[in-house]
Amino acid sequence: MTAARVAFAAVLAAAMPSVAFADSDSRAASRAVGDAAPGVLAQTELDVAPAGKRITRVEVDNPLGNVRVIGHDGPGLRITATKRAPDAATLARLRVSLTPDAAGPMRIITAVDPGKETRAVPRSQVQIDLVIEAPRDAWVDGRTGDGLLELINMDAGGELDSASGAVVVRNVSGPITAHTVDATLSLAEVFGIVEAGALAGDVTL
Repeated sequence: MTAARVAFAAVLAAAMPSVAFADSDSRAASRAVGDAAPGVLAQTELDVAPAGKRITRVEVDNPLGNVRVIGHDGPGLRITATKRAPDAATLARLRVSLTPDAAGPMRIITAVDPGKETRAVPRSQVQIDLVIEAPRDAWVDGRTGDGLLELINMDAGGELDSASGAVVVRNVSGPITAHTVDATLSLAEVFGIVEAGALAGDVTL
């Protein structure tokens, strides 16, 4: 499946308020989204260059889908957000917000905008998946609801917490804290102190 994509660059000043992603395009998707079939899909890319201080910390809170954080050699972030919903009106209510901090952290949060709607959107009918390319030496705080949470090729460790999604850590240096309630937790090529636990799932090292 090929999604319409757009890339745009942003240099964020330290005092700049949060930035909301604009959807590049949407179209009928060939596969069902949750309980809705057919659905619509939109994908957006955002390149974020550090303004002043380097990016030392990346915080991601995505209760609506998967998160993959991958280390790269550049100083900035590249965020790819893929949104899925049963219809265009619901798709327009899916939000991805980026909030820069003067001290260096970047915060990325997803949500469903209630707007003027009184009709609640079932979680099973919407999804936002995030792929974040981040500087290797940034510390990562990642959280998901039932989505997959991955940390790959990073050098400063992180804290990962998923309510009911799997957690994967691969080729990461630095201290790692990783927890999930009832899914698998997999750690491979981790160089540092590890605190990991799954209440009702398997832990593989």
